[in-house]
Formats: sequence, C-alpha cells, structure tokens
Amino acid sequence: MGGRLLAGAMVIASVSLVNCSSFDGADGSPATALEQDASTGGPIVEGVAAPAGCDPTVEPKNSPKCVVNDYGVFVDGTTGNDSNAGTRESPVKTIGAALGKLGGKPRVYVCEGTYAEHVKLSSAVSLYGGFSCTGFAATEAKPKIAPADAGYALQIEKVAGAVVIADLAFESIAGTEASTSSIAAFVSESANVTFKRVSLTAHDGADGKPGAAGMPGTLTSSMPTANSLNGNNGDAGVGGAAQTCVCSTGGSSKGGGGGNQDADGSLGKEPQLNPNPQTATGAGGTVDDCQNGINGRNGSNAPAAVAAASETKLGTLLAGWVPATGLEGPNGTPGQGGGGGGGNGGGGGSGGCGGCGGSGGGGGGGGGASLALLSLGSSAATIVDSTLTSGKAGSGGTGGTGGTGGTGGPGGTRGTGGGAACNGGNGGKGGAGGAGGGGAGGVSAGVLYSGAKPTLQNTTITPGTKGAKGVGGAAGVNDGPEGQSGDVIEVN
Repeated sequence: MGGRLLAGAMVIASVSLVNCSSFDGADGSPATALEQDASTGGPIVEGVAAPAGCDPTVEPKNSPKCVVNDYGVFVDGTTGNDSNAGTRESPVKTIGAALGKLGGKPRVYVCEGTYAEHVKLSSAVSLYGGFSCTGFAATEAKPKIAPADAGYALQIEKVAGAVVIADLAFESIAGTEASTSSIAAFVSESANVTFKRVSLTAHDGADGKPGAAGMPGTLTSSMPTANSLNGNNGDAGVGGAAQTCVCSTGGSSKGGGGGNQDADGSLGKEPQLNPNPQTATGAGGTVDDCQNGINGRNGSNAPAAVAAASETKLGTLLAGWVPATGLEGPNGTPGQGGGGGGGNGGGGGSGGCGGCGGSGGGGGGGGGASLALLSLGSSAATIVDSTLTSGKAGSGGTGGTGGTGGTGGPGGTRGTGGGAACNGGNGGKGGAGGAGGGGAGGVSAGVLYSGAKPTLQNTTITPGTKGAKGVGGAAGVNDGPEGQSGDVIEVN
C-alpha cells in the first residue's frame, strides 16, 4: 500500500496544537514562559538563558551558537561513553544517559548512528538529530532509535512543557508474545509535543492466543455418601437417602429419596428441581407397576457466549493499547437428579445426581496492533514533514469450545423384602459449557489517538493491513470483530 501525503492541518475522522509565539533571544535573557515556535525552532525552557548568539526559536543548524555545552548534552553511540560529561568534546554513548545529565539544559543533541534503547521523556526536553559524529557538524543524517526488545522506541509521558523531536527515526520490533503490539512512539497526557522530519516505523502485531477449551465439570462434594453421583440403595425397611451433589462449575443437583417399606408400598420421592427445570422432572416411581423411578432429563445446554466487542471496541486505550479479548463462555448447568424408587416390602433406591455441567470455553486473545504513533489525552501534538509507517496487525485468536457435560449418576438399587421395591432413576447429563468468543482483529494505523486529534502537515502515512477477526468457539455465532486499518483512527 502506497503512502498518503497529508498536507496542511488535516483532520482525518475516525472510520466509525500547537501554541506558537516568537521569542527574541538576541539579548541572551532567560525565557519567561514555556513556549514554542512550532514552525522553526525548539522550546524555550523557563529559567534557562540561551547562550550569546543562540536563537532558540530557529533550527539548531541555523543557529550553531545553540549547539554548545551550556545548552545541551551530546550523544555519540559509537565513540561516546556514559561515564563522560556529555559535552561536545566528550559525549555520552546513550540517550538515556544524556537525559540523566541535563542539569536544567533543555536539549539533547544526537549524532548519526543506531541506538538500541528505549527513550522515555517525563520532563520538557527536546531531542535533535541531524548531526555528524565528527564535531557535531550539521548534516542530513537521521539517527535511528531501535530497541532490540519489545516496548516503545519513544515514550513521552505527562510533560507539561514544550517538547520537540526533530531529525530522528524511531522503530519498534514486531510483537512476539501473543497479542503484543508494535508501537514506535507513545505520547500521553503531554501538553505540547512537535515531531519534525521524524520517521516512526512499527512492525507487525502478534496474533491473539486461542481461547482455552472448556473442561468437563467435576464433583466437588456430595452427601450423605461422599464423592459419588450415585443414588443410595434401599434396604429391607427404609428407602435410600436422597443424594445431594455440588459441582465445580457451579450449581448442585439432588436425586429423589427412595420410598420406605409399607404394606401397600410408598411412592418414591420427587428429586429437587434445578433452577432451570427440564421438560421432565424425574418423578418418583410407583409400586403398582414397580417401575424404576423415571430418569431425570439432561441439563439444559449453556447458551453460546456473547460475541466479542463490536468494531468500535477493538481494544482500550488507558495506560497503553490493550487489544480486546473475546468473552468467556458460561458454564453448563447440572443435569436433573433422578426420581426415587417406590417402596414396598423393601425400601426403594434413591435417584442419582445429575451430571455436572462443562466449563465455558475461553475467549480468544485480541490481535496485536501496529501503530507508528499512539496518542492519549495530549492537548497539542503536531507532526510536520514526517513519515509514519505501520505493519500488519495481528489476527484475533479463536474462541475455545465449551466443555462437555458429565454423565449423571445411576439410581440406587431397591432393598429386599416381602414385595418388590423399585430402583432409583438415573441422573440426567450435565449441560455443555458455552463457547468462548473470538478475539478482535488488530489495528494498523499511522496514528491511533484518544483526546486531542494530532495536526499533520506535509506528512506521509503508510498503514499496514488490519487483523482478521478471531473465529468464535461457535463459529459464525460469536466471532470477534475484524480489525481496522487507516491513516488516523480515533478510539471511541
């Protein structure tokens, strides 16, 4: 996909700012406000006097008196050493070390080369490339900041003053762990950030992890007979005691008690009805025909999980971008307990407990994003004469299938006596767990933002392809949403 050039203060809607002033630094007087000329120069930092002959409102290459030890820290990734003072003659090796040696200086000057580090700004300081490592003479060289591990190449967080990033390239590695994103730069809650002649490159986002398959439900406890779904046997005079069972996936079932010995026989007991009663209850048995108690019916099948978030909820932007994971399927319900067997000369057997419901399938993980710039709540951000490139977003993970319902316990056997008693009914089968939803497809964008919309001037954006939706555990029923691709996308 070819890049698109965004000229002027273009505002691109979601698919669904800079304060300028002049400053006269000719007399070398200290600045009195946190201001910036976005069209030409860099920030003016309160309390720091510009050196004689330095005009901080113009580009450093056009005001070489600003490129001095009193006004910045110098970085040379080849010959520098982080134990050095960070002067032009004795530069440090890393940008991170330079930020620790500012001592109130407003700028960091970086010479050509590649820097395998993460850069984080939490105060008003500006970074300038465009220098040769030989004497820090002005050049067209654009140093590249490209960390070898996951994370932002550049992060600007909660900076109240003006920040300029100029003549530098930032590149983030592809996502490696499931659902991880590749994001070149993240600007959050910062008042005034300007990118000038900057290259921001993100690589591919990682695919979401498939949701775990549900498991068959298991028995947690039972009484009066421990660790058993089976109904209890009758004896010569008394029907089998009703068996109550509790499941690991929630809910319980209870078979009907067996009927007692009686000259005419007594009816077996009705089982306890489940909260979601079945079409047949597993009634107690009668003595007239001495049939076994009627078996309980299977528990109802759990409903399919609700589909993953709609396209406007491909993820959340809070402390960073979090792709949307599919919803977990609900657990199945226990089967209906069997009815108790009727008594006669002996006691009837009690009904078996219903089988336990299966657990719900897990939701598929969201696809990782590929974002050149992620912006959150920043009141002013301007991108000028720059290039933003993103890669392929990750696909959403598939939703897990629900676990199977367990088989109900057999009814207890009848007791012996002068007349025939009846066996208890079998418990019904537990319901299957619901299927997990598919994960959301990933987002690929030049800029993904929430809050103030960045202003782009003469900037080329080349987004990658959106991530495919994750197929739900119930395919076609609860698939995740497709991802999104675009130049500038707003998070709603």
